[in-house]
Amino acid sequence: MSTSELEHVEAFAALVEALELRYFSAVELMFIGHSHGNVDHPAYGLNPLGPGKLWDNIRPAAKVADCLREASGGLLTILSANRSPAYNRAIGGASKSEHMSFSALDLRSDTWSAAKCFDWRPWRLQNIPPH
Repeated sequence: MSTSELEHVEAFAALVEALELRYFSAVELMFIGHSHGNVDHPAYGLNPLGPGKLWDNIRPAAKVADCLREASGGLLTILSANRSPAYNRAIGGASKSEHMSFSALDLRSDTWSAAKCFDWRPWRLQNIPPH
């Protein structure tokens, strides 16, 4: 990792630390997708950590995910966070995916169904679209 890449990662980590999340780390929010590292996948290498100008966009989704983790009482795994447009196309993502603006998280709960996570009341009251 170059010095500039390391500084980029450290700056993102500082932003995440300022969010005071209880259950998610910068490393988890930086997850760039399994296909990015799979040499046999067309999306290989297409999803670097997004530009700093997008980072603030993840704040609402990260806060909601943190509250959801507490409410569910179980593990929540981030399956997808930021996506470059090229990566999003290569994995068949929606053409207007919020992941490309780093404002969406795909999550998997080990205790709640996807429907229960979607219907979780505080999520709906905050007017944050769950996609």
